[in-house]
Amino acid sequence: MLERIKTVLLFVLVGISLFLSLLIWEGLPVPTTPSSNPPSGGTFWGASLDPLELMVPARIIVHLDEGRHSLLYPDGSLFNRAWRPVLDVLQQLGGRRTEELKLQPADLSQWQEAQKGIGLELVFDFPVDGQMWGYSLGYNQKLSLNWPVKRMIIQTSPEPVLVLASSSGDDFVRLEIPGNSENLATVLEELAGDDLPRYVQLDDTPHAPFGIYIPEQDLSYPLLRMTGEKLQPNVVAGSFFADLSLTRCINERDGATIYSDGRRGVRVWPEGLVEYSAPEVLQGVRLPHTQALSRAIRFVTQHGGWFHNMRLAQLEEVSSGTAQMFYRLGFRQYECGLPVAGFQVELELSDRGVASYRREMLVSERMATKDILSVTELQENLASMVADGVKVTDVYPGYTTEDDHQVVGRLLRPAWLVELQDGQVKVLGPGLPHGGDAK
Repeated sequence: MLERIKTVLLFVLVGISLFLSLLIWEGLPVPTTPSSNPPSGGTFWGASLDPLELMVPARIIVHLDEGRHSLLYPDGSLFNRAWRPVLDVLQQLGGRRTEELKLQPADLSQWQEAQKGIGLELVFDFPVDGQMWGYSLGYNQKLSLNWPVKRMIIQTSPEPVLVLASSSGDDFVRLEIPGNSENLATVLEELAGDDLPRYVQLDDTPHAPFGIYIPEQDLSYPLLRMTGEKLQPNVVAGSFFADLSLTRCINERDGATIYSDGRRGVRVWPEGLVEYSAPEVLQGVRLPHTQALSRAIRFVTQHGGWFHNMRLAQLEEVSSGTAQMFYRLGFRQYECGLPVAGFQVELELSDRGVASYRREMLVSERMATKDILSVTELQENLASMVADGVKVTDVYPGYTTEDDHQVVGRLLRPAWLVELQDGQVKVLGPGLPHGGDAK
């Protein structure tokens, strides 16, 4: 009797198992053929870069014999030919012992004396301190320099030396460099023999401790037609949110698309502008500037990537008056070797994460039209500004954005950019005798 009961139960269990298997099989989705279409959201991952690429000089002043001067901009072989041996020397310094990296005090008179000799003067877009330089160059030991470096002069004679200067011209140090810098000496000899465009140092510039160098001849640069990156809103948003189905999507009248999960939001415009906001992570604790930069590089790589012609243009520590703070970073795009006014990538971040991110990378196309940057007009405008008490510290060519309804997108137009002592940048052009604000 017991055996019969066991047999009946076994048949019942087998029947239940088969019934449940049938239900599961019927509930499975219909098989589909493989598709090449990416899943909703996609990836917005882009090209990365080495931090050192953000530290490449904005321009190099070539000091030659008999008081000759010229300028090189980062758009050609001459600039690269001058920058490579300098970079080699800077990287060689990282292999020295700590006592060999001891910096010696210097002053403005020594700097100006070096400008009269044969050497290269490097001008950087944004000044950074010794810790940041050590991080970018891969030094094993810390470079004991607490103030940010805006300029460097490197010479091979009468002795191999590197002189560093702050933005204000109040701080200077010098450092002996390896005496076997044959490549640097060779490049200086080659540049001295080349027919480089001549620049002259202006007189009567009391607020420009390093001097202002302008060309003897007018400069000519092409107009550039600019368009934004071609972006798919769901792909951009997919890099910020793991599951877009959990976000709210809003299409605005201006063509922008907004994605939000209630705490974070990202807005994408069809012309290539991206704005991301996560305000709850804005305030945090102090970070080394090297960490702030490395986090910014990683974030931009994950959310769009880098163009090759970018420079660090801002790294600011912002305190709220309490123990909390955040960091504001800006990166500038270069076209035809010249800086584009404004920031094309901006971030605010703390140790808790990135609180805001604005990205408007410009894709350029050269037009047949060129603009002439008049040296005569520049001198007249500078004289007028100085006479009115404007404290000018530097002048150089750059690009400014301009809306033009006759072309698709915007224009980048060359102009003279004038740096003032308070950090402002003015644009000198027709109808702007005292300079307009850089856009």
